Amino acid sequence: MAFWLFKKKIKISKTEQIQKRAKFLSTIVKGCVSHPAYEGDGPTLGICKICIDVREAHLALRNLDKNV
Repeated sequence: MAFWLFKKKIKISKTEQIQKRAKFLSTIVKGCVSHPAYEGDGPTLGICKICIDVREAHLALRNLDKNV
């Protein structure tokens, strides 16, 4: 088996990583006006587009931290 395929990490430059992190964090900080208690840490109902964007930013930020 080729287990090295599972451990493969994507190389990304530091400036690009900082820019992506800033974009994700600004989306999370802005949050949703209709649902201010939602922080992106749980699943959404799929009704509110802004809540979905916050959730995706939260997951992408977590994934970005894993690729370091």
